[in-house]
Amino acid sequence: MIKLVEIIFLISLLCTTYLHCQSTNNKSIQIDEELSIKEIDTNIFLVSHSFPWQSNSLVIKFKNGKYLFIDTPSTNEATEKLVNWFAVRDSVKMKVTVINTHFHNDRLGGNGYFNKIGSTIYGSDLTDKLLKERGLGTGMLDSYKNINMEKYYDYWQNAKLTPPNKLFSLKNGLVLTFDNDTFEVYYPGPGHTPDNVVVYYPKKNILFGGCIIKSIGANSKGFIGDADLTNWYSSLNNILNKYPDATLVIPGHGEIGGNELITHTMEIVK
Repeated sequence: MIKLVEIIFLISLLCTTYLHCQSTNNKSIQIDEELSIKEIDTNIFLVSHSFPWQSNSLVIKFKNGKYLFIDTPSTNEATEKLVNWFAVRDSVKMKVTVINTHFHNDRLGGNGYFNKIGSTIYGSDLTDKLLKERGLGTGMLDSYKNINMEKYYDYWQNAKLTPPNKLFSLKNGLVLTFDNDTFEVYYPGPGHTPDNVVVYYPKKNILFGGCIIKSIGANSKGFIGDADLTNWYSSLNNILNKYPDATLVIPGHGEIGGNELITHTMEIVK
């Protein structure tokens, strides 16, 4: 007799496979050589920006010109291009809400543009504090000191990052509602950074994990200048226990997957 846990696993696997197939049926659209976008579900878009390293953000479109951006492209220039692409595509005046999942430049590098156009940018009180104290991040600029990265070093050496303009308590998290769709911002504990949060979309069982979660293709911790290597594992376990029904998990970098991305990351950081 098949056990209940095996049935649940099979259902989860089928759901993940379906979503992967659905996402691969929609081709990526290249906005420029570093920026691309792909519709992974109806009105849900995965954004990839490589500056210099590939990074993911997510955009959800709602009615009446409302959009939710979970993280931004790494620069204001790329963010402006992305917003203009949606504005032309949808022939609409956009009203954008943004969530920053932690203080690094690949999560909020486009805040300056969003602040300029009057968007509400949510970030935790700790994200605001760390951005003001550490800027790009501890040792982040040094990681661009490479003969092949002069362009990026020059850019970030002179760039000024913009903090979120609507703060929430990291401890309490945040719940946002758009057209009766709820999004939960949850702090599992420190990991990649002290302030990393995840965003869950219950209606679709989509978890935007950001950089606390690695892709299956990753085999290292990545940049750890601001990491909490002691508590990263337990924070991932908190995510797994909080959102066991997540069928689509989006890491900060690399390919999307299912909850196996969380357990894979646990193996990397343990």
